[in-house]
Amino acid sequence: MPSSFKTEKLQLNFWANIDRPVRSDFNRDNAIIDSAVGEHVENDLVHLTENDRSKLRDTYAIRVLQGTDEDVREITLSFAPSVVIYYAADKPPAHYTDGVNKVYYAVSAKEAGGSGGVELSGSRVIIRQTTTGELRYDLNNSSCQYVLIAIR
Repeated sequence: MPSSFKTEKLQLNFWANIDRPVRSDFNRDNAIIDSAVGEHVENDLVHLTENDRSKLRDTYAIRVLQGTDEDVREITLSFAPSVVIYYAADKPPAHYTDGVNKVYYAVSAKEAGGSGGVELSGSRVIIRQTTTGELRYDLNNSSCQYVLIAIR
């Protein structure tokens, strides 16, 4: 005979002193528990995969770097960023002097391109110190410190 009372959520048997449990009642309760817990464990919408967890752990990176005067500099991150902001810590975004517009700031977005001077390739950020006509991307000058902000 089933119990006189049932639990609120799963309607499992909740035995009273006057009840006489039988094996089929326990089997029914076990089947209900197995089904409910099994569906929950297998539900990818309520559980994070290891890939999801890593995205939550590594959502951004911030680095402070000393310039090296190299024309090309590569920085490897622990994830592939979708956006990178890179700038000289003690300089304005751009400065015109002696007929050259020096740019100390660059942005790159995986889906939208960038401002020039910074390129994304997987988990690598490629910094280019280049000059084109009157425009100089001054992004790796040894007299400057740079801040790299990368967002997953």
